[in-house]
Amino acid sequence: MTNYAGIIDFQTSFMFITVGVVPILVSSIAFLPKSRVPWPLPADYGKNRYRGMEKDYHSQPNAWQRRISAGAKSRKDTHKILPVVRSPMYVWSVLWCCILNLKTIASEANTPLHLRYLGADNETVTTNVKLYYQLLLLALPFSPIFGILMDWRKRFVTDVRVEQMQNIQHALAITVVLSVCSIITAMIPVLDLQALTFILLMSEKVAMLASMFAFYTHVHFPNELLGKLTGIALMSSGIFSLLHFPLREFIRVTLRDDPFYVNLILLLLLVVSLGHPVCVWYHCKLNLIGDSSSQDMEHIPVTLIIEEEPAKTENKKVPSTSLDEKTGLQITDL
Repeated sequence: MTNYAGIIDFQTSFMFITVGVVPILVSSIAFLPKSRVPWPLPADYGKNRYRGMEKDYHSQPNAWQRRISAGAKSRKDTHKILPVVRSPMYVWSVLWCCILNLKTIASEANTPLHLRYLGADNETVTTNVKLYYQLLLLALPFSPIFGILMDWRKRFVTDVRVEQMQNIQHALAITVVLSVCSIITAMIPVLDLQALTFILLMSEKVAMLASMFAFYTHVHFPNELLGKLTGIALMSSGIFSLLHFPLREFIRVTLRDDPFYVNLILLLLLVVSLGHPVCVWYHCKLNLIGDSSSQDMEHIPVTLIIEEEPAKTENKKVPSTSLDEKTGLQITDL
């Protein structure tokens, strides 16, 4: 948009993005562990990271502790990702994220075309684009305000999990309402009203990210699958948002810079995205919100070692065994 308005060229934009990505890559490489992170996390994970390799005999775990640890590490993840991905709540969340991301990107990309259709000259378009990016700075104070809004509505409920999901449900609905309002204001052919559209777009972007991550970090979803769940949602929304390129060409070639019908299509898609907060409301009403952390402990395999001392005799020697003069019976996966 800045290049389209003649403010910044493409080379400066790409150099700025490249410089911004470098510290992200450095921090990712520096803080990632050398081996895979165990799950569930041990109580002392990370505390003895820089301790020397020499350990005395008393610091070594017992045989049954080593066997339990080996059994927990050798098994796969407690929660399979396919049942979570196929669940209705997650499917609706991905669809919700795709529609809102497409709407936001399409609105930003079509802003210069829409302003020129309303009769604005190049100088006015440049001024309005600068105004939009200045309004984006309001996302910094608006982000914690929206977080407080999600925790504002408290209820006297017995289940804290349902209460947290109900707060997220209101945040999801508010995000869709902000998107609908920005579409409606953009469809009104008044140039001065577009400043309100810019404010709604900024609020919508902050609300969408806050609601999405608050939803995926809820205890209903396994914590060890957080990266996979958010990654699938962001990848799907990124691929789905590529539709804004043919929509933009459709506005320029077929509709002659009139984005009314494209905005109408986006408005209908936003109505479809309301199925996500409705699905969350349905699960909260039937008390179908679970706690994945409590379910983890129910499926952890247990290894039980039963060791028995051999009978002592006076004159006969007991043949040696591989279990240090002991007869052992191992029972796994109880």
